[in-house]
Amino acid sequence: MTRALLLLAGLALALAGCGKQGDLERPAPLCCARAKAEYQAQQKAAAEAQRAPPDNQPEPLPDADNEPNAAPP
Repeated sequence: MTRALLLLAGLALALAGCGKQGDLERPAPLCCARAKAEYQAQQKAAAEAQRAPPDNQPEPLPDADNEPNAAPP
């Protein structure tokens, strides 16, 4: 009985390590030129979105000691 449980636990641990980590990618379509073109356009847009810097980043605030009217310490 304990051997069976140990075997099952070992198999569960072995299978837990299998699989892709992160987002799964959809495979390319096998037929239809239109579907293939849409897939390629989506892949290209996703690649460009990852390379482009984010537009919603706020500008860093200046330090208090860099202000022109700051009194010397």
